[in-house]
Amino acid sequence: MEIHDRISQGIQHGVNRHWRYTKNLLQIKPEYLLTISVADAVSEGIANIHGIDLTIKLEEPTRSISFNLMSNAIGLREYFKMLRHKVARHGKVDIFVESEKDCWIVELKGFAPSSVEINKDLVRLTEFLSANDWSNNCQGAFLAFPTLIDQRVRLERMVATHLGDTHTLMATVHSDKVWTDEDPEDGSPVYYTNCISLTASTRIGA
Repeated sequence: MEIHDRISQGIQHGVNRHWRYTKNLLQIKPEYLLTISVADAVSEGIANIHGIDLTIKLEEPTRSISFNLMSNAIGLREYFKMLRHKVARHGKVDIFVESEKDCWIVELKGFAPSSVEINKDLVRLTEFLSANDWSNNCQGAFLAFPTLIDQRVRLERMVATHLGDTHTLMATVHSDKVWTDEDPEDGSPVYYTNCISLTASTRIGA
């Protein structure tokens, strides 16, 4: 199963878990429930990589991820000779996944994040992918969240604006419709999981 499918699966598990706890589908608080659920799903394995061969880190500092990307790309000796790769917005990333050679970055949001929130995360994920002039071991950076209505067209427009004329960054929007079996009078009979996948065309292993 591809990682974006695992992420969608995890969001569904997180939404279901929150419903069991609170009987409230929409206001997922804390959002950490989604993080745990997606991490659990990814731990089952992605693509052709078994879960036992993956290391999953939660709330990984941006500085650690930048170090990982650069040191794996050019080696420690060269890393300490050059200027550090930095991202503009410091903090922590929700999920950082590593295999023996590759890594993946996952950011999660609660229901229907604003355009401002989405753009902030797209910028930071792009900054990670650009490490070492876009040549590093990050195989994908993902921003995922649920919405009550189909937002695919809106998200594709936002991503297209973010990409501009660049040929070094590729993006795909994955949206899945999820039925809740709820009556419309009692709640939301359907919601959508959304996952924006970003990859660098020059990444190592591409």
